Amino acid sequence: MDRGAPPGEVSPTFLRYQDKVVSEYLNAINATDASPFNISGRAVPDVSALAHSPYIFQGQTILSQTGTVFSATIFASMIALLNNERIAAGKSSLGFLNPLIYQDPSAFNDFATGSNPGCDDSNAFNATVGWDPVTGFNSPSYAKLREICQKI
Repeated sequence: MDRGAPPGEVSPTFLRYQDKVVSEYLNAINATDASPFNISGRAVPDVSALAHSPYIFQGQTILSQTGTVFSATIFASMIALLNNERIAAGKSSLGFLNPLIYQDPSAFNDFATGSNPGCDDSNAFNATVGWDPVTGFNSPSYAKLREICQKI
C-alpha cells in the first residue's frame, strides 16, 4: 500500500508491473468502460493452482475438498521451498513476488482455453495466451520457478 493511501484505494506504485500484460489483454478483447472487466483497477489473479478436489488427509481419512485455500497453500509452499534454497545458498528471500512474476512469466504453464462466466452467465472472462483474468499467468512450474530464482 502507498504511504498515506487509505485501505481500498488502488496504489499506482503496485500496478506498474501489470501494465503491459493487462493492456495487451484489454486490447485483445476490445475492452471498454462498459465491459464486465474493471479496466481501471488492480487486475487479478496473478497466478493459479489446483483448487478443485485435491485429496487431503484428516487423521486416517482421505477427503476431497475444494477451495482457493488449496491453491494458495500449494503456491505458498513452492515459494517457501524456493526461499529455503535461496537462504541455504546465502541469498536473501524472494520478498514481494509480483514484479518477478510479471517480469518473467515463463515459469507458468499457460492454458489458453476456457472461461469463467460473468454474473449473467456470459463468458465474460476468457482464457487467452499469456495473462488473463481467468487464471492470471496460470499454474506454476516449480522446476522453472526454481531455475529463475537461482539466477537472481
